[in-house]
Amino acid sequence: MKRFLILALTAVAYAAGSLIPFEPSKDADGCYVISTANELYGFADIVNASKTHDECGKLTRNIVVNKRNQDEGISDWVPIQIFSGTFAASLWAIRTQCRMVEISGLQAGEKYALMDLQGRLLQQGFANGSTVMLQVAKSGRYLLRVARRNRIVNVR
Repeated sequence: MKRFLILALTAVAYAAGSLIPFEPSKDADGCYVISTANELYGFADIVNASKTHDECGKLTRNIVVNKRNQDEGISDWVPIQIFSGTFAASLWAIRTQCRMVEISGLQAGEKYALMDLQGRLLQQGFANGSTVMLQVAKSGRYLLRVARRNRIVNVR
């Protein structure tokens, strides 16, 4: 009886830790909105089962899918085999015009910093909304850091 109880508890713990594919919701554009590993796995299942493989997905958070999870039995990840759709994995976008840098797709409270290429800090702050506008003194190349991601920005 004791052995059965231990096996049952082990099975419950294993099931609670496993990643189960979950179909993500769609946004107004008809794209799947993916923010968890379960939704990413579900999106992969949808694309792999599709006849056209042209689905649209938008990643809204960083998701870690790695071999260690597979080795430990936490996931049965089946990567997307054939894909001809759209997958927007950039969580924020940058536009420049007339010495203005527009950063969109931010989450409120996300930290940003604008530096010259020598690493000197020019501007920094926290996003109040989804878009931040920065003005630079002169044209050139700058380093933009949002959260922990860096991009080189050309400003004219």
